[in-house]
Amino acid sequence: MKTFTKSESDFELPAAGTTTAILTQMAFVGKQKSVYQGQEKIRDIVRLGYELPDLTGQDGYPLAIFEELTVSFNEKAKLYQRVKSLNGGREPAEGSELRGLMGSGALITIAHTVKGDRTYANIEMLTPMPASMPTPQAKAELLYFDIDEPDKETYELLPPRTKKLIQERIRTEVAPAPIQQQPQAQPPQPEKFDDIPF
Repeated sequence: MKTFTKSESDFELPAAGTTTAILTQMAFVGKQKSVYQGQEKIRDIVRLGYELPDLTGQDGYPLAIFEELTVSFNEKAKLYQRVKSLNGGREPAEGSELRGLMGSGALITIAHTVKGDRTYANIEMLTPMPASMPTPQAKAELLYFDIDEPDKETYELLPPRTKKLIQERIRTEVAPAPIQQQPQAQPPQPEKFDDIPF
């Protein structure tokens, strides 16, 4: 359970500008390796997905945009700012479950960045939804996933990029030291997901 505690090639590009966004996906995908300015870093990552109800794709459904953030609730961290904006501009109560933010709305500012021959849509800012603007209901299913408490059904519904991050996460489990004693009857084993790399 994650709580608030302070201490795709055919993807259709959303237009640049400010529009309404609804948080529809929140996936804690574990520790990821990245290289920044020549230095390798390992960060605990959450991937957030927003439905954009006012921007419709060629298939007639709302467009979406995603971002990957470091799991940190320092007041200068992006995730802290996102959580605060999705909570109406207020800091959530200590210990409140982040799952409760699913379906919350905010105003999102999107900027385009060109790298080589590709154009990317990036989230420049997320601000609280004005009180005079009701949050529309999302058309997409709300998906919350936590690698510490994995759910098979939710995993299967996640986008390919999110699944790839989960599969490639850095595993820090340490095997327990062997215990020198007589073999004993093994207790029933918990259910395992054979087809998911948890």
